[in-house]
Amino acid sequence: MFRVFKLSLFVVLLMSMSSVFAADDVQKSRAEKQQERIEKQRAEVIMAGTWALPDGAGSWVMFYIREGGGPLLYIPKNNAPGVRWMNWVPGMDGTQFVYTAPDNRPVTMTQNPANPAALNVAWADGRRETLSRIARVKLDSPIYGAWKGDWGGTVHLVEVGKTIYHVHVSTKGKYSVATGSWVPGMEGTQYTYKYPDTEQRTGTLNAKGTPRIMLAGANGKRWAMVRFYQPMSALDELEGQDKRAKRRFLAGVWRHPRLGDLVLSANKRDFHVAKLVQTDATFDLKAGWTRDMRGVQFELIFRGETITCTYNKRKPAMLRCTDSAGSTTEWQKQEP
Repeated sequence: MFRVFKLSLFVVLLMSMSSVFAADDVQKSRAEKQQERIEKQRAEVIMAGTWALPDGAGSWVMFYIREGGGPLLYIPKNNAPGVRWMNWVPGMDGTQFVYTAPDNRPVTMTQNPANPAALNVAWADGRRETLSRIARVKLDSPIYGAWKGDWGGTVHLVEVGKTIYHVHVSTKGKYSVATGSWVPGMEGTQYTYKYPDTEQRTGTLNAKGTPRIMLAGANGKRWAMVRFYQPMSALDELEGQDKRAKRRFLAGVWRHPRLGDLVLSANKRDFHVAKLVQTDATFDLKAGWTRDMRGVQFELIFRGETITCTYNKRKPAMLRCTDSAGSTTEWQKQEP
């Protein structure tokens, strides 16, 4: 009977360990998939920016290369930009891409990962040039990406320096490019842009929820766009997770030389830990944000008394707490 019990216990332990290992494998798999997404998206924008010929005869503005390719602007010296479409050379993702010039011949560009500031250009007639990156695309621009319009066309937006490039692809695949800039004082929210043959238009961004841009032209005409592709979105997700983690700004030990250590862990939603550690005792405290004051003020209940503490982000190493009698104490954040 004892041997049967030991065998059963061993099976239970083995099953528990298998569950742990399986969970670890799932977590590892998720992490690996996330890393693969990040590396793939980094490759999509590795060439993003403005590239120029050494003699200043012309330059290229490159947006990104996603599934199906991506736009490229060729800007001859003292002339308006023209739109091309580029794709990865099969099997050379992240290193070599190609586009078709107006003479219907291919132009191949190769980037050396060891020298990301240079691109080698090879024309169909055998000529070769080296381009230098003179400006980078603003990867964190709120308008960066591809947008679907309610008229059926698509728009590709990129910000380089103080210039916004607004590339329209019609339902028939015709390209047109407008240049623009942020409205002074409305950076990140509203920009103006102009095609060579139209009056100036305005784009207004609403970044809440699914990002949308409302376009307004002459005579009150309006069009709406929704973003369907955002470069480096996987990295944005990770940074968002980091920011959410950083919201636990109270996490850690806050010390008062006479009263002891106040141990806190909280985010802007609720409290996870609140305790007071003194030389001879430890007290678990009830804690919660003051109504409508999340992130700024919270309340602790210690021995039936309510103590109100205020956090000032301008002085992140100090908590100021006031008891019911109006007495104030200051607690200093301890380095981990």
